[in-house]
Amino acid sequence: MKRRDFLLSLSLIAPGAQLLTALPASAATTAADPGAILQVSRVITGNNSLSPEVAIRVEAILSKRMPGFAEKLADLATALSSKDREAALAALSPEQVAFALDIAKPWYVGYVGTPSTTILKDDAEFVTFLEAQAYEKFLDAWPRPSSPDRNPGWWETPPEGVDTSSLPKDIKSWSYQPTDAPAEIVKPDPAWVLYVTNTKKYPSVEDARKAIASGAVPQN
Repeated sequence: MKRRDFLLSLSLIAPGAQLLTALPASAATTAADPGAILQVSRVITGNNSLSPEVAIRVEAILSKRMPGFAEKLADLATALSSKDREAALAALSPEQVAFALDIAKPWYVGYVGTPSTTILKDDAEFVTFLEAQAYEKFLDAWPRPSSPDRNPGWWETPPEGVDTSSLPKDIKSWSYQPTDAPAEIVKPDPAWVLYVTNTKKYPSVEDARKAIASGAVPQN
């Protein structure tokens, strides 16, 4: 999947994401505006409920790590104004897409840098736990990760009564991949993307597919 496609897909599973609009012009004029990072982040993630406190922390950490951060933020804010979210993101330059993903990362995984379990000190820096969007999307089915209340590696032992004889021998390895696993992430079906982002106009996948086939919806 290309970086631009990934950026466009970030909010597809967020409730109400299709209702989110791009930045109002007044909020996109300058990165000196304390709301610029928050407004840009909301457009990038497709989530209007991101908190100002975390946005301030994202800006503080990224600005000290990335030369020219303020200028790039102002440029991105301008690029995300006056259009709907999908059109604005689709029109970004490759450099703006890369910068938008730099902003998206801490919002999704909750940190910047690369954590390591093999060295004492790495370049990772904590941003947020409760607002890490990678967990927010699935809270109804999977809790946020936390410190286990059992011994290290407790999860390796199968529950009582569960037969694991059919599982591969190296299933416990973090590097394990099924032999039939795809080499890359498959690009989503345009009809499904159109359906989930505009269910009011296209109440079914077939309706979205017919609209695409008729040429009523421009395809990139």
